[in-house]
Amino acid sequence: MAVQSRDQSAFLLDLVIRNGRFALQPLVEFNRAEPITGLFTSGNILEGTFELNYLDQDQRQAPRISVKWRQEQTTGDLSNRGLFPIIREVTVRESSTQALAPLDQLDLSDFCTSQQHAIDRAKFECRFRRLSTHQIKFTTTADQASLGLGKCFRLGMETLVYDQPRNGYIAEDGTITSWPELADGSYVVVSWNGTAYTETQINVSAGKSNNARGSVFCVADNVFYTQTYKVQSLSFNEEGNIEVEAIHWPTNEQGYSQLAADWDDASNWVIEGEI
Repeated sequence: MAVQSRDQSAFLLDLVIRNGRFALQPLVEFNRAEPITGLFTSGNILEGTFELNYLDQDQRQAPRISVKWRQEQTTGDLSNRGLFPIIREVTVRESSTQALAPLDQLDLSDFCTSQQHAIDRAKFECRFRRLSTHQIKFTTTADQASLGLGKCFRLGMETLVYDQPRNGYIAEDGTITSWPELADGSYVVVSWNGTAYTETQINVSAGKSNNARGSVFCVADNVFYTQTYKVQSLSFNEEGNIEVEAIHWPTNEQGYSQLAADWDDASNWVIEGEI
C-alpha cells in the first residue's frame, strides 16, 4: 500500500484551531508526559452515546515502512556529479517486528530532503500502527468538556472480565467442582448448560450452588482501568452538547507516550538503506 503523505503529520505536527487561529503543536511529546486535560467516565458521558470502534486488522499489524525522500545537491560546484536531486529510499521496522512483516510505503520525496526526517516519520508510523488500536466517540455536556483538538484526556472504563482459571462445573445436585475452590458467597458467572449461554449470579454455600445446575461456568470480575486518548474532532450537536471523537494514545504509568518510548535507542529499530 502506497501513501502520498503531505499533511502536517508528515512533520510530526498537529494542525489545530486555537482561539480562532490555526496553530501547530507536536504530534507526540518526546521529553515530557502528555498533558491531560480531563477525565471522562460514565458520570460525564451522556448515556447511550459511547461508541468504540477497532481499526481494521491490517491497520493494527506491526509493519515495515519504506519511505522515500529527496537527496539534494550539497555543493554549488555545477561540474560535480549529482546536479539533479536523487530519490532515496529507506526501510524501517521495530526490532520486534518480523523481517517479512507487511511492507507499506510513504512517499515524502516532494518535500523531505533529510534522511533523518524520513526515518523519524517511518518510526512513528511503525509505533502508531502497532500501539493505537481503536477510536472512540461520545457526547458530553458543554460544562464538562475541558478539551481541545490534539489534546489528550483519560477515559475511565469498567469492564466485565471472565477469568478463565476460575471456572468449573455445577452438578445436578448443586455440587461445585472448580479450581481454585470458590469460597461461600455470590459470583457473577457466564454459564453453559449444553443448550443455552447465560450470564447469571450463583450463590455458593458449603461447596454447592442453588442455581445453574448441570452447567459449566467461568467467574466474571469487574475491572476498572483508564486509558489515554487524543482528541481528533469536537462539534456541537442540536442539543448544544459536545460530540467528541478521539483515538487511542497509549501512555505508560508516568504519563509518557509509548509512541515515543526509547525513540533514539538503536537497539529498538532495524533500518535498511541508510546512506
